[in-house]
Amino acid sequence: SEYSIRSRSRSRSRTSGVAEDVSRPDPRSSSNGVLGRLPFMKLIPSLSSGRPSWSRLPFMKTLIPSLSSESSILRHPDLRPPSHPSVGITDRTNKTKSNIRIYYPAAAASTIQTPVPLFRRRLPEFVSGYLHVFLMALKVGFLRPFIDALLYLPLRLSPLNNAYLPCCSYGAPLAASKKPFPLLVWSHGLTGTGDEHGIMATALAMRGYVVACVHHSDGSSALADVAKERVYFDPPDFKNYDKAFRQGQIRVRVGELDGARSLVLRDPFFASSLSEDIVFAGGFSFGAATAGAASSKARGSKYKAAVLFDGWYHIYFEKYGIDIDLPKEMHSKLTSPDVPCLFVGSEAFEKQEKLNLKTKRVQALCPKPEVHVLGGTTHGNFMDAGTWLPGARALGLTGSAEYLETYREILNLMLRFLDRQAT
Repeated sequence: SEYSIRSRSRSRSRTSGVAEDVSRPDPRSSSNGVLGRLPFMKLIPSLSSGRPSWSRLPFMKTLIPSLSSESSILRHPDLRPPSHPSVGITDRTNKTKSNIRIYYPAAAASTIQTPVPLFRRRLPEFVSGYLHVFLMALKVGFLRPFIDALLYLPLRLSPLNNAYLPCCSYGAPLAASKKPFPLLVWSHGLTGTGDEHGIMATALAMRGYVVACVHHSDGSSALADVAKERVYFDPPDFKNYDKAFRQGQIRVRVGELDGARSLVLRDPFFASSLSEDIVFAGGFSFGAATAGAASSKARGSKYKAAVLFDGWYHIYFEKYGIDIDLPKEMHSKLTSPDVPCLFVGSEAFEKQEKLNLKTKRVQALCPKPEVHVLGGTTHGNFMDAGTWLPGARALGLTGSAEYLETYREILNLMLRFLDRQAT
């Protein structure tokens, strides 16, 4: 991607159109891969069904932190107490046939009937997307199908493949409420997916929010299912860099964010429980740039406020002469967001001089910015990976700050901001 993450160090914290419905996929189904369809695979229950067999064993809670995240994150006393004990999940598609996963407060009597896998397309497909990004960066993308085949069985056998989102049930009835539930429409980052923020969305849904996580189809995702095709990450040609490339993707992404907003508000399942006056835009990294552009003056008042995590507001590559503000809407006083914005950033991004200067300018153009930079954090601290990937810190995916403590702080800042704006 066009940004880099610097080495970690600790510092003190400072302060397009209406989508259409889709019949629900069976989260228990086996992979669409060739091996997954072979008869002998059905002899292994943990591979051919959604019953969390291995994942229910006690020792798995040590290997997969997400299995115990109900207490470590979702119900931690540092956060506002949950108003709903369980969360429902359903899927929709937008006009391009890519996925929108919706998290919502489930009725009190709901029990976990259909568990929801941590990875929507299961682990081999999830890894395949990131493998593609890595290999394309090394200019050996042609190796991906071969490595996919080698990794398929080990990944299917991995306990992580059988991890499930805590407190979530597919298709559970929606909770009743005297007041409309606030709606947050969420945009993932560059090379990311809609699966990267499931714990965050679950925590919000347990506290009375409906969260629509958009899985973008513009080629900015590591891997997206668009209709019946797989769309892998589309990297730019740095030697012949198209300066309008990422801004063009912003336009597509904003259209998908607005489309998800319209979808959920008009969906018969949600319509009577929501209000178009209490809708927020949010995102991480490239998704923060997307949410900021969606909240700009030029687009009207579709969103009441914006939540922007570790935003990517500038592309800079001295070697190739690339020095571009992103998105253009956030860098102009005439089109910058005209709603309250929560900016939560990493120490790693703050240390990138050009990006930090542009970020501060973007923040200054917002009418009511709330700004926080979290010490000891990198870009990866804003994703769910630290809750389910053992050794995330050792792999350099998160910073020196304790991951769960930092993640709870991020959720706390988010909840307090949204709660104030929702009233």
